[in-house]
Amino acid sequence: MLLRIECAHSVDIAYTGLQALQIANIRRPDVVLLDLGLPIMNGYQVAEAIRSIPDSDEIVIIAITGHNHPEDLEASKAAGIDLHLTKPVDIRHLLSYLSGRVMS
Repeated sequence: MLLRIECAHSVDIAYTGLQALQIANIRRPDVVLLDLGLPIMNGYQVAEAIRSIPDSDEIVIIAITGHNHPEDLEASKAAGIDLHLTKPVDIRHLLSYLSGRVMS
């Protein structure tokens, strides 16, 4: 909600990994904020599936998770996730990253 108000972007919400993948296939979002603990398909699986979509390298995938161990960061990188953020998310860090990737 905050990003939509401040940046005037539309927001789609998915409650499962499968829904997220379906939305990504149809809408081709600029940014995906992805909880790694999604039901049905976890966030790593969703990111890998999104990366298998042609021209998906332009989609910015950001993981939001409570896990910040080295193996979690490695798994995010291997899945094609661009940025791994640990909860609670520093919104200034997120907006700064996005401004350099998609808002310019």
